[in-house]
Amino acid sequence: MSVAWASRKPAGAPPVMSRSRVFSGVGLVSLCVLMLQLALTRLFSATMYYHFAFLAISLALLGSGASGVFIYLMGRRLAEERAPWAPALAAALFALCCPLALVVILGNPLSPLDSGPTTLARLSWIYGAAALAFFFAGCVITIAIARYAAQMSRLYLFDLGGAAAGCLLLIPVMDHLGAVNTILMIGAVAAVAALVLDGAPAGGLWPVGLFALAVGLGAIAIHNAARGTLDVRRAKGLVEEGNVIFSRWNSFSRVTVWGSLDNDAVLIMIDADAATLLSRDGSDLRRHAAQAERVEALAYRLRPESRALIIGPGGGNDVIMARLFGARPVTGVEVNPIIARDIMLSEPFLSYSGRLYLQAGVRLVVDEGRSFVRASRERYDVIQGTMVDTWAATAAGAFALTENNLYTVDAFTDYLGHLTDRGVLSMTRWYLEPPDQLLRLFSLARATMTRMGIGNPDRHLMLVRGPAEPGTTRAPATFLFGRGEFTPDEASAVETVARRDGYTVLYTPFDRPPNLFTRLAEAEDPGQVWASYENDISPPTDDRPFFFNTVRLGNLGAALGSAGEWRKTNLGTFVLFSLLAITAVL
Repeated sequence: MSVAWASRKPAGAPPVMSRSRVFSGVGLVSLCVLMLQLALTRLFSATMYYHFAFLAISLALLGSGASGVFIYLMGRRLAEERAPWAPALAAALFALCCPLALVVILGNPLSPLDSGPTTLARLSWIYGAAALAFFFAGCVITIAIARYAAQMSRLYLFDLGGAAAGCLLLIPVMDHLGAVNTILMIGAVAAVAALVLDGAPAGGLWPVGLFALAVGLGAIAIHNAARGTLDVRRAKGLVEEGNVIFSRWNSFSRVTVWGSLDNDAVLIMIDADAATLLSRDGSDLRRHAAQAERVEALAYRLRPESRALIIGPGGGNDVIMARLFGARPVTGVEVNPIIARDIMLSEPFLSYSGRLYLQAGVRLVVDEGRSFVRASRERYDVIQGTMVDTWAATAAGAFALTENNLYTVDAFTDYLGHLTDRGVLSMTRWYLEPPDQLLRLFSLARATMTRMGIGNPDRHLMLVRGPAEPGTTRAPATFLFGRGEFTPDEASAVETVARRDGYTVLYTPFDRPPNLFTRLAEAEDPGQVWASYENDISPPTDDRPFFFNTVRLGNLGAALGSAGEWRKTNLGTFVLFSLLAITAVL
């Protein structure tokens, strides 16, 4: 549409600007657009819940589409001979909108306690400001296409080249600067693009103004990187000012430490949501002897002095438990390098933790848990994962559905393949009503045993629920999956600890309460059990790794009317299909 007026350009009219400058400017703008889109996805993930974050992609498409319509409607008023300055002006406005959008986003934090109208108003401001930036960037690209349609192949080459460079640069830039300063830097680079695209006559104030804009935005980005004047102050209803003692970004998370080093423990949080506790002097086993009584430590009671692999050790409480029972060596595989290197292995937290990860027999590896297991040639007596999830929307794009490749049939097959003959897989999840995640662990175990040809599946499983957290209805529950059958003595040991410490036995091979866990363990065809249940507890696979999303398509409304973690993990499905319905109507 927007190239129609370009075709009426007088034959032989000389270009006001050199094509090389236009194409270079387009490349820079494309670089900025891709980086802004992905940086907003990360920023939204850290400040809002993830089902909002993926709309950054929609905003980019909305802005680009709206710009094409706008340029078409403007017609010959933006023709090259009448408005040679138009691409530079659009790029300059794009540059100004980047910090503007950032201020609006940080100034309108969302909270789960907000009313519906308040949330809608804040989202409107946030998405309006973000879409405006993409609108002006789209104007630059559309004007270039209109004016240089005959050289479209070369223009497209610069457009794609800039976008590809933006994708490559985002990860190192985000790791170094964080999302907030990355967006400020994008504004500065967009101002440089405006200077490259400048088509005004020489000698005027316009080039000086563009140069001043580029320098000014660059100075703001540098100043903010040093001082942190503009930063996240509230996220997901939590007030960070005065409570956060450490904050750092990378391309897939924002990690903060909450509390005070004068306390006995501080809290490490990922995107103001998933959390792991960092205890003072974690290497002092006598100080932390009570950790042995936690429900998460049951596997070490069955396999003391074991070779242990801990997936997602975070602040180190699982490592403390393993060491209390004489486990050696203990290998922790932490996917987030900020937690591993910048917190647990750097001051002041290295000394605060009692140098936990530097103790003899303890090894910390930065890797994705599943990848490490597949590459490892070791076999372990215990493989443990406690609350391993971050709900993270990555730099590559946020997920409306939460993918997790640690909880699939293929993953469980890998885990059992790296256990000794009497080894135990221990997974701890929250027990909530409905207990979909724990039921899904049983489904995963049944499907894994079928795949591996393991008989008597009801003798390989145990599940124990610990006490509820104070002031809440949720309680940790530990699922034990033995490569070999659990013996009567082992089941009795778990049941004895449960009676002594006030735990609830949900299933052992020799204590089978009448519940759905028992049905799943005993069923000849477990598929009939999970097919008849109101929610989807079928076993995820690598091709369908949606462990946390359990709402069935025929019951999507339940996600909207629910509360708590079940709502958080399933609302993305409702949003996804709502948008699909709206798109189909439009």
